[in-house]
Amino acid sequence: MIRSAYRPCRSRAKSGITLIELLCVIAIIGIFMSLLLPTFSRVYRQAKAMSEEIEEGAVADLLRHEVRNYCAGRKQYHFDNKNDFETKCDLHPKCRDWIEASATIFVPFNDQDSTNKVVVSFHYGRRYALTEDFTKSELTVMR
Repeated sequence: MIRSAYRPCRSRAKSGITLIELLCVIAIIGIFMSLLLPTFSRVYRQAKAMSEEIEEGAVADLLRHEVRNYCAGRKQYHFDNKNDFETKCDLHPKCRDWIEASATIFVPFNDQDSTNKVVVSFHYGRRYALTEDFTKSELTVMR
């Protein structure tokens, strides 16, 4: 058997990946995430809106109960802003979240105001299309 004078060099088997391969994989994952992120965001917003619609009645009852308890123990009361309202009434965390939401409208009120004055208005659900309004009498007068 005749052997050739030229012998190809045998390179060692690769044991890892190159930097280029790693960067390509990271870029592909980034592209997939950029395609999926808007979908995940939309699904999250829809789920949150549905949970708001389901929880609205319970949160409204809890808010009424806590504010009535605060006002029943005081002859005079005054709420200047959302934060003042939350702190004085020591609202449940779920009620605080709803009051602090940007879609919630709060109007300062006190014991001298008209009882039919709308003082809190929640906008909730998909695209904040649903509204729950609370008058001063709903929140302060025990029934």
